[in-house]
Amino acid sequence: MSKRKKIKKSLKKYIFNVLIILFVLLTGYFSFHLFFSYRDEVDTHKMIEKIHKEIVTVSADDTLAIDFSKLKEENSDTVGYLWIEDTSISYPVVQGPDNSYYLRRGFDKSYNQRGWIYMNSENHADMSDQNTVLFGHNTLDDTMFGPLLDLYEGRLGNNIQIHYDTEKEKRVYQVYSTYLASPYDGSGISTQVLPNFYDATKAKSALDFLEVTEKSKPILTLSTCYYTNKNRIIVHAILIESESLS
Repeated sequence: MSKRKKIKKSLKKYIFNVLIILFVLLTGYFSFHLFFSYRDEVDTHKMIEKIHKEIVTVSADDTLAIDFSKLKEENSDTVGYLWIEDTSISYPVVQGPDNSYYLRRGFDKSYNQRGWIYMNSENHADMSDQNTVLFGHNTLDDTMFGPLLDLYEGRLGNNIQIHYDTEKEKRVYQVYSTYLASPYDGSGISTQVLPNFYDATKAKSALDFLEVTEKSKPILTLSTCYYTNKNRIIVHAILIESESLS
């Protein structure tokens, strides 16, 4: 065998071995991520089931009875409870020291890629801001803010109410706008809003929702990723009812 053929054969063998190593590494990498993704999904569902079985019950009038003392025993960062009729969104809301803390932590504060529903760290937990913002991942299934995809794409209709309960108050908000925004556009998730905020955000809406009469009431905003991180689904709802529990 000539020297050139030997070199060529050795090169082919080297390339083949490199490809095998790359294949093994990539297989291991994706298997690793699939395993932990599945584990996080299971842990999230277990936590949701525990909350709905042990802490939150459905009252006779189809409202929720929430034991906030038990929720705070599970997580002292609990500031409220969010639920949206005709969806699977029914979660305690937490507030961390910053807006990255609960991006990758579950309700029990353990690492979880699905994170949890959390309030903007710049908001006041007592809902005294003109615009209170809640963040959550779009998991593309029925957990966290995945159902907001159905809302944005019109599958939930145009008469959507969001309930937000605290130890001291029950609030009902009417959805009036949903649209896509760049992650670099903070106008819709600012805690301080301009007087024309309602009209400006209403004009952006991809869907037509029921009109509200009082446009100066406090606003609740939900924010999640669209299919990718290039866009966010923004949902704005305005307060229409409140009931003090004290």
